[in-house]
Amino acid sequence: MPTAYSVRHEFGGRDDFEVAAFRTRREAAEYVRRHPTVTVHSAGGRIDQIPNVIARREIPAIVPCAACGTGLATSKDPKAFPYCRNCFYTGQAYAHKMARTLAEFDEGLAGSGLKASVEHTGGGCFMLVLQSEIGGEGEYYALTDGDAAVDTGYPARWGYIGRISPVDDEQVALIYDVYESLPPPMIGSVGPGEPIPDEWYERDVAADAAKIGTAEAIALIAEDIANPKPTEASA
Repeated sequence: MPTAYSVRHEFGGRDDFEVAAFRTRREAAEYVRRHPTVTVHSAGGRIDQIPNVIARREIPAIVPCAACGTGLATSKDPKAFPYCRNCFYTGQAYAHKMARTLAEFDEGLAGSGLKASVEHTGGGCFMLVLQSEIGGEGEYYALTDGDAAVDTGYPARWGYIGRISPVDDEQVALIYDVYESLPPPMIGSVGPGEPIPDEWYERDVAADAAKIGTAEAIALIAEDIANPKPTEASA
């Protein structure tokens, strides 16, 4: 199995967390030179600067990242997901996969001053963001598939659009929510071997059917830009 030079740091005081991987030690050292530490929010609100270190490890195959071309893809199937860990966590991997969709937003909202990108919101969660091209200032629009992910397929479909405050990243106006017209989810849990209630399946099917395409999402955002919905605090 081929080897790579992994840049990693201690996470949570116990586990090594990989930041990126490279073909040569020189490339890894250059990354550490530019990024000597990583900011970690620890328990109790403490913020620590943890040093990045280099370690050699085996990887399934030598596949350069399709987004940056510098790091190596280190997923279990790098040919199926040819992106480095750094590009995954910065959103660049999905931005690369969704290039046609992002271009459609940029073209459809040309003249608005908004630029489409993908942001990692934590864990395995992502959102498509439309924000000012100049410094990302001002309210921005966030889109997801209706939950906490983006549709990386094409054509993409959307279940949530919100106008968001740059101050605290909280929603100030709801533009579209696929669940808004659906009954609230059932409260409860299903034990081992118990059947999933039909109502759960039916709600998911209805939500999927109510998702909208990129063209319709662009139209809703353009309408909100022209005639902004009242903020939820003042509505």
